[in-house]
Amino acid sequence: MILRKKIVITLAAPWLTRGNLVGLFGIDAPLARTPDNEHFILPGTLIVGKLAEAFRHLGEAGVYGYESDLTSYFGHNSSKDDDFPTAREGRRQIFVSDLECKNTGEAPAENRARIAVDGLDGTVTEGALQIIEQPSKPGQTVMFEGGLRVVGVDENTKAFVSRIERALEWITQFGGGRTFGFGASLCARLSPANSLEVPNLPPAKQRVQLKLSLHDLLCVGDKRTSANTYMSSAVIPGGAIKGALAHQILKSQAGKAVLLSDLKEGEFKTLAAHFSKLRISHAFPVEKGKVPARPRRIPLSWSIDDDKLGDCTQVATPIGKFQPDWKDPDWELASKAGLWSEPDTHLRLRTQIDTEHRAAMDGRLFAIGYRRCDTHDWIADIDFDGTGAERDAIMQELNKALAQGLTGIGRGGAFATIEWLGAEERPTIEHGTVIMTLQTPALLRKPEPGKTGDVTEHYRAAFVALDAPGTLKEIFVREQLRGAGFMAKRLPENTDYRPWLLTEPGSVFVFDNVTDVTKLEEWLLTGLPIPTDTLAFYGLEDNDQLWKYCPWLPENGYGEIAFGPTPMLEVKP
Repeated sequence: MILRKKIVITLAAPWLTRGNLVGLFGIDAPLARTPDNEHFILPGTLIVGKLAEAFRHLGEAGVYGYESDLTSYFGHNSSKDDDFPTAREGRRQIFVSDLECKNTGEAPAENRARIAVDGLDGTVTEGALQIIEQPSKPGQTVMFEGGLRVVGVDENTKAFVSRIERALEWITQFGGGRTFGFGASLCARLSPANSLEVPNLPPAKQRVQLKLSLHDLLCVGDKRTSANTYMSSAVIPGGAIKGALAHQILKSQAGKAVLLSDLKEGEFKTLAAHFSKLRISHAFPVEKGKVPARPRRIPLSWSIDDDKLGDCTQVATPIGKFQPDWKDPDWELASKAGLWSEPDTHLRLRTQIDTEHRAAMDGRLFAIGYRRCDTHDWIADIDFDGTGAERDAIMQELNKALAQGLTGIGRGGAFATIEWLGAEERPTIEHGTVIMTLQTPALLRKPEPGKTGDVTEHYRAAFVALDAPGTLKEIFVREQLRGAGFMAKRLPENTDYRPWLLTEPGSVFVFDNVTDVTKLEEWLLTGLPIPTDTLAFYGLEDNDQLWKYCPWLPENGYGEIAFGPTPMLEVKP
């Protein structure tokens, strides 16, 4: 499934890979480091970019295989976006982790100084002194180690690896300062990576849990904070896990199908045939070293007043500040009480490179706020809606597909090793008053253009359409719009584009007079379905391949719910 190699690159100091570390006094250009600031690195994105450049040069020189590899393994395509009306461009199959520096030499650090010279009179330009961090003396050898992964292992992939080795020899320099001698490559080689143990499946049950231990920085979709800034969510969507899994399976089958639903033969045909019945929830972060248990989202019904935390579903008159008004100390208090923990953000600046001039392009700088992977693991629920025999066959194939890990998660294609856990016991749902909290976004109600005011009635109508028991008494909700050009290209022809109206996680719904909990127990297992009239609003009510056009499906982890008031610990601010 995944061909894993150890990659070692040896450079001659000095070198320059810009980092974003703040606080190094007198340093204009600090070197890139791991998130814990323990090791210098060559970013994996830099290695992939240099490899792609080498493949392009060798392809232009007529060396066999390199030009086609740019499309098949690097996902490069010179066509315009209009040639992809469904926005399904080729996905990259090669991924490289950050390469950590293993030695900087025993000599004391020697920071490097550079100046800019005025082109008219040849003197130093005022204020143009730059100090570059440099822990090694010029000429010292510096070794970086990391991992290279190729999705889809077959004979062609093995030939591709030999071409990677030749491309590494073609590359003469890594990082910035190319024109003045920084980062000269002395040696680059691949060797076998450490083998992974095949994970053991838990006893056969409808629901199991999957723990993902990431080995790369994580960036999965969340809100854009600006036009050129991408900030990662702390939660890995189930759809991102299923997408990476589907891509990994398809590439291992050597072109037998374009879509997983078309895969009719091979070792994963049963899993492919029932892939839509496999539900993978969102993976929630848990701190490493602690008992692995999926936490619950912080409810929007919680309020803070004078450093005291309260749940407004339990009081007659809400008091205090709600989440939109919380500051950092409030979030720390609520997170500790709700046992919710998120990995820190690690910001990296990147830019697009002009292939002709081999320099940064004007106006193409962007920032990515990754999530650290060294402090947390991620846990997802997996269940299958089918017979026991089907389930056993599917879980065996799923375990085989994940035996060497899962790569291609999110932006940049993070790699994760996996471990199977037994499912947690589900709490009993009591009759009477029931409190339901959304754990992941849900597509519930349709927009009502021109209508303003309280949306409680709209949610009542949505839950009536879902045959919800009891009466929706009160709600604590927040909503957002998702969509834009990428989603517009996914819609069927002759379908009007409308942004998706999602109900955000943490939203709370309180039901009264619940006498039959059968429907609620079903939702607890499968997630909230999408009301038919909501699908009709988006022109998808009669579509038998809904997964192609709507990402917000329960099978992708959306609409997950939990019942009962979230337990709060006795905490001090």
